[in-house]
Amino acid sequence: KPKAITGFQTHTTPVLLSHGERAELANDEYISLTPYLEGLVIVKKNAEYVPSIADSKRK
Repeated sequence: KPKAITGFQTHTTPVLLSHGERAELANDEYISLTPYLEGLVIVKKNAEYVPSIADSKRK
C-alpha cells in the first residue's frame, strides 16, 4: 500500500533526513547523484539550470 504525503517542508540549506524520510526536489536547480531520494541523497548544482520567472519571484 503506498504511503500518503501528510505534509511537507521547504529547505534552502542542507538537511539531514531521518530513517524512513524521503526527499523531493522542487525544481531542476540541483541534480540527484543517487537513484532514489531516500536514505543518503547526494545532489549537485545543475550547470544547465535557468531559473523560471516563478522561481525569481519566490526569492
